[in-house]
Amino acid sequence: MTVLNESMSPYSIRFIDDDMTTIEVTVEQEDSPGNYIGFIVRTEDPSDEDYLQLLKWKSLEDMQKDHESNRKQQLEWDEKIQNYNLLQEEINDLRQKLENKTNWITKNKDSSGGRVKTVYKDQDIMEVLNKQMSKEDLFAMKIQIFEQEKVRGSQDKVAKSKIRKAQSALEILAAAAPMLLAEETQEENSE
Repeated sequence: MTVLNESMSPYSIRFIDDDMTTIEVTVEQEDSPGNYIGFIVRTEDPSDEDYLQLLKWKSLEDMQKDHESNRKQQLEWDEKIQNYNLLQEEINDLRQKLENKTNWITKNKDSSGGRVKTVYKDQDIMEVLNKQMSKEDLFAMKIQIFEQEKVRGSQDKVAKSKIRKAQSALEILAAAAPMLLAEETQEENSE
């Protein structure tokens, strides 16, 4: 039974499957302008009258191009949604971490009431490395590094000098890393 005819005005014509075998046609109703009705046309029978009428309105090649373009736009949109959702998860994770931290840095005097010791508590390492630190906090971090047994016992004067001259937490750790990891590296090499 033929449902499409030349007197109809097509509103949209598009493939609804990736195999491009099923076409959705939306036409304006003849008896009530502004109202639309949809039909499904299959491409399996090239002699079908509805299919032939549809090809008079829009070529198969144009429908394929439109479908590929729409598919590409859908994939790009899906990727944007996925990236947005990942970003929201990261933001929510950071918010939760910030809410759970009561003291980012605590300063405690040692038992003799002497110098103030800066202690980093429950902090992600990247937060420490990327955070702008005051001169006092940098100095306290350098002291903590020099208190490490591997650094204290090291004979590497160049690395110790780099620690003293460091202007950021990242520079401090980069200079101290060879000394702190020296024994572990030797153990790995001996295996």
